[in-house]
Amino acid sequence: MQIGGTTPPTNLETSAPSAHLRKAYHQFAVLIGSLLIPSATLAFVSGKNLVEDLLSRIYGFQSAINGPTSNRGVSHPESARVGTSQVSLPST
Repeated sequence: MQIGGTTPPTNLETSAPSAHLRKAYHQFAVLIGSLLIPSATLAFVSGKNLVEDLLSRIYGFQSAINGPTSNRGVSHPESARVGTSQVSLPST
């Protein structure tokens, strides 16, 4: 039945956003669970700090996504050059 020239929304139109949000919440919960459960288990078994382990996992995932960082956080410039070869040409 039409009232005022508009059609009432169908069940599909009203349930689609909630289904999308439900899927997003589920994916978020799976992500948090995948970080929290191994960290909590490791912290319980080894006595390691749970927050420290969580942060190392999160930042480890970020560095895997973003690639290796440059010299950020390196206090000694010599340690930043470990593994690089420097070739010096003989002077003539």
